[in-house]
Amino acid sequence: MIKLKLIFTFILLSLTVLLPFQALAFTPQQRFEIERTPQFDPTDVPCGATTITTSVSSTLPNDLPEPVRTMITKAANSQQTDPLALMALFMVENGIRDYKQSAIKGSNPDDYNKGWPTSSANAQGPFQFLPTSFPKDAGDINNFQDAANAAAKVFLKDIAQIPASGAKEGELAAKEKGTLSYLFGAYNGGPGYSPGSVQTYVTMALGYYKQLQAGSSGSGGAGSGTTPAQTTKQNNPLLPAAQADDTQPTTVDSKPAPGKVFVIGDSITFQSKANIIAKFSAVGYSDVEVDGLSSRGLTGGGPSPTGLEVINSSTEKIKASKAVVIALGTNAYDVATFGNDIKTAITAVKTANPEAKIYWVDVAGRFQDKPSLAGTYQSINKAIYDNKGEGYSVISWFKTVYPQGDPVDIKPGLVDSNNLITNADGLAVHPTSPAGQDAFGAVIAENVSNGGGSAVGVQQSNDCNKNGAQGVGTCVDDGRLFTINSSDEELGKVIDDYIKTKGLGDAPLSNLGAKFVSGAKRAGVNPFLLVQIAIQESSYGKAIPDNSYNSFGRTATASQPNVSANGRLWYKYDSFADSLDGGGSKDDQPTYVKKVYLDEGKITITDIIMKYAPPGDGGNNPEQYIAGIKKTIQDLVTAAGDKISCGNATSSTANPDEDTSNIPCPATPGITEVGVEQDKGPGGVDTVKIMVCNVDGIQVNTTIAAKLKELLDAAKADGITFGGGGFRSFQRQVELRTTNGCPDVYTAPASSCRVPTAIPGTSMHEVGLAIDFTQNGSTLSKGSSGFNWLKVNAEKYGFKNLPSEAWHWSINGK
Repeated sequence: MIKLKLIFTFILLSLTVLLPFQALAFTPQQRFEIERTPQFDPTDVPCGATTITTSVSSTLPNDLPEPVRTMITKAANSQQTDPLALMALFMVENGIRDYKQSAIKGSNPDDYNKGWPTSSANAQGPFQFLPTSFPKDAGDINNFQDAANAAAKVFLKDIAQIPASGAKEGELAAKEKGTLSYLFGAYNGGPGYSPGSVQTYVTMALGYYKQLQAGSSGSGGAGSGTTPAQTTKQNNPLLPAAQADDTQPTTVDSKPAPGKVFVIGDSITFQSKANIIAKFSAVGYSDVEVDGLSSRGLTGGGPSPTGLEVINSSTEKIKASKAVVIALGTNAYDVATFGNDIKTAITAVKTANPEAKIYWVDVAGRFQDKPSLAGTYQSINKAIYDNKGEGYSVISWFKTVYPQGDPVDIKPGLVDSNNLITNADGLAVHPTSPAGQDAFGAVIAENVSNGGGSAVGVQQSNDCNKNGAQGVGTCVDDGRLFTINSSDEELGKVIDDYIKTKGLGDAPLSNLGAKFVSGAKRAGVNPFLLVQIAIQESSYGKAIPDNSYNSFGRTATASQPNVSANGRLWYKYDSFADSLDGGGSKDDQPTYVKKVYLDEGKITITDIIMKYAPPGDGGNNPEQYIAGIKKTIQDLVTAAGDKISCGNATSSTANPDEDTSNIPCPATPGITEVGVEQDKGPGGVDTVKIMVCNVDGIQVNTTIAAKLKELLDAAKADGITFGGGGFRSFQRQVELRTTNGCPDVYTAPASSCRVPTAIPGTSMHEVGLAIDFTQNGSTLSKGSSGFNWLKVNAEKYGFKNLPSEAWHWSINGK
């Protein structure tokens, strides 16, 4: 939850000296300090920790700073070994989380030959050798080049020749020798090391290797960061010739990169550059170039180069790009000509690359602070949407900020309730950091990656198609309890097997799977979420403050049960079982997650972890944390099979294709019958008939009337008063499509409308199975008390949210 400071991590790693041929025994406190460092999920490595081979053809990323890049390359070449592995080793030893920040002593090479810390065990230099372990002919232990040469030799040549004879049960088998996990582990623990004892070091090193591999691919490294789909140890230069007949295959991820993306923008893009690249990376894009410039316009009036000048001078980049994203409009210096300027820009892109997918990002401002922006930005957005026929898709930053608003009918009083845009600089157009910049990066990356582009931001369209279904994958991004179709013990065994598969059968949390499940069920929390938090925070309970039984990184206050470690108070449980299921009488971890996160409306894994491990707290990397959690949950969901049903908590039995005309409305006070309506499919063809009921002023299909009434009553008991609109006729859908400017009322996709609106005959509203909620007469917005209440409670009554629209809830989230 709260991570150690970067410098503290560096000192601790130095103190625990990870030495070739020198296994060190960690005290419980040392293990806690090291393993509390933010780490990569061991499963989040290409093809697993024991199936990675290396290649001398690897090239370090071009954006790895000098002089480190040159020195590491030289050392690797001196031993004909992999520079990525050597660089990953340097990163672990020195607490460097981002290779782009690896020039920790500046740009002068001489500064890298002195001033390295010496640990309490007398480990020295940039690669932390004991003087007794440093090769006698290697030179100066504190000279970066000498130490790097020595590390390359010891790590990638000498360790590969360690005989595997005499390996104990549970230690790496001979067939795994030569893989990166073996080499990193042996460097850390010495010959015959125990995998579990060095897990953190290995997973961190493998994670950094993966980071460098992606960077190499994105910056033109040899082989573009790819590896053959199958490699044998016969061509692995890290293994001695005596093992050349070991042809155990090792697989790697051979999935091709999605292609280059070129993003052109102004100060908003410039500010969000790192976030854009990170969001693309999270969805598999490694070759992303972002060209942002403060005050840039599409054409004249601002600094050079303008957006059009960048396009005209970047022909080769555009030719190489699968997608071109233009995020310009905030600085439209001549609004009257902006539409024609758009046409000129699109023509230039198409001339350079007729096959490129082109996206344009619309504009938004903080209108509650600068209402004068509304008219100008309305004109700019109108030009962007009116010219879509030129051959581009619109990505809506506006709808990301204001899901309840219309980008070409902007109301000056719109409120950015999620505070994605700040007015601190007086401009009222810039995303905040990190939330706004993350949101800006996400809306671009997710639309490009799904091939879409619409006015609804990350989501595809409004209401969607009524035949959409929710799959098992919904568990992966949900912190709430799913439906468990087995006993606690049966599902608990899935968790126990997972822990044992990871080589941690002796971990304190081993054989406590049933407790994970029972505690989670009592609190309504996803038990798999709890498993991964324990992995991230304590390596399955192996690295904790003494006598705390706290595997979740929970800090305490002076008034709470606590122990002291590292000058900090940590929450104390009576046992690990107690931490997972205290019977509700104690503040166990499931209860804590429910009270502090779920009950506050933080339902998704992203929402939970951004609060649980915020980016500004001790050097956290929430993206890695979130990715690790989702990977673990997906693995456990797959392993559980039919023992669970995701996204199915008390769901409605309603069916959009069911004729309900003969099902009377419930005989419940507050529910009255409206009458039978004829549903129509696309094109106006008659389909099923439905009975429509009025539930406290909201008209819905009879099959969900009772549940809606329960929801409204429960909300009112909690001080929340909902209203809204439900059933909508085919003809009303036609009217909305006309009003919202769809190019063709009956055939154009929802995303082509000014405000995305489903094709008549496909909306869930037309069968009375969707509701657009209001609260106290106003459209529901994210962050409101009503929205937060629905996030926690709606699924109990069979309703799910369309994430792009805070107000839209239906039986399937469509």
